[in-house]
Amino acid sequence: MTSNTTLYAWARPLDIDPKLDHTWVTDYQPASQYADIQAVMAANKNYWFCWGSFHDDDYRGIGDDGADFTLASCLVTPNDANAHGTIFRYAIDGVCHQLANQVLYSTDSKITVSKAHGYRLSSFLYGTYGRQDAAWNQKIATCTSTKQVGIMDDLKSAMVSILGQRATPEKIDALNTLRHEFQQSIQNMGRELFTENSNAGADAINAKITEFTLKAREILGDEDFKAMFDMDIADSYKLVDPEMFAQSEASFAQKAKDQSED
Repeated sequence: MTSNTTLYAWARPLDIDPKLDHTWVTDYQPASQYADIQAVMAANKNYWFCWGSFHDDDYRGIGDDGADFTLASCLVTPNDANAHGTIFRYAIDGVCHQLANQVLYSTDSKITVSKAHGYRLSSFLYGTYGRQDAAWNQKIATCTSTKQVGIMDDLKSAMVSILGQRATPEKIDALNTLRHEFQQSIQNMGRELFTENSNAGADAINAKITEFTLKAREILGDEDFKAMFDMDIADSYKLVDPEMFAQSEASFAQKAKDQSED
């Protein structure tokens, strides 16, 4: 891998839940340098939407590193709001954090958007690079001629690193079971297309995420929950944007229809 550019990771509060962040990637700084995607392209620069809109305000930088632009653009096409890497279905396969990480896989140190608010929660639920491990592995093989499975983060190591001796085997097992239950729920929901009731679908996933956090608090206690997930206690967590979920479901349904007609 040859570094021939620098990638910058950005975060801004989610409109639907400002205590959590949306993330995206550019090859320029500051993020406010261009007013829209047309200006970015006219300057021969690149913006990775990462399941989001174009943003040039209310942002903060959360990381940068040298990168291989050819690899980055192979993994996720820049300047294309419909480029989703292997996060084919938003909120089913992952959210913006996982897609930004896929772009950043091209960096020298394989940095992530770990400084984004809500990242520990999303990566715990969806993994570093999303739930489509086989597709991600194939994408890496296609773009690099190597193989690396995008596995879920190691829960035991993470808990011991953050909580130390308070990360008892019983708590690790209980939290691991809880994560599997969430993933199974998402997998079951993924069997249905929410083209006609996308708002209800987004609400249901956000409710599942909130349910997970409440149960995790019961397992860990409030202080260790805050330490583990780097978040304040709240009554709900709306990680899934209903508008983006609606766009994702409509796009996925259209692709499925097109494939069936081929």
